[in-house]
Amino acid sequence: MGAGFIGSMHSDIYARLPNADLTAVLIRDVKKAEAVRDRTGSKVFCDIDSFFDFGGFDILDICLPTYLHEQAILRSLSEGKHVLCEKPLTLGVASADRIRSALAQTDRKLMVAHVLRFWPQYRKIQQLVQTGTIGAV
Repeated sequence: MGAGFIGSMHSDIYARLPNADLTAVLIRDVKKAEAVRDRTGSKVFCDIDSFFDFGGFDILDICLPTYLHEQAILRSLSEGKHVLCEKPLTLGVASADRIRSALAQTDRKLMVAHVLRFWPQYRKIQQLVQTGTIGAV
């Protein structure tokens, strides 16, 4: 969902992954939609209802402006989809609580895209902290 800077980066990566199929992209801007379709070969939708009616996907990657995250997550979970959401998850605690509550009603997974924690440098820092090598933090 979304094809701004991050959404375009994500869709280009998915299109190149051998074990993933980028099946659909949701984007409001028709001109951008055509460019994404041409670049990735995926179906492109400019309407959220048509996007979910297509439903040819298991996981949604939400790359929308933050103020739209909650609505998109709740709809995705209600449609039975797993969700990867760009950071920040939401703009406030009440919104995060509503998301948590909706997630608890499903067997779906939600992950916030804080990818830095998986980079080798950050894993090394975690190891140094956990072993006490660098003292109290």
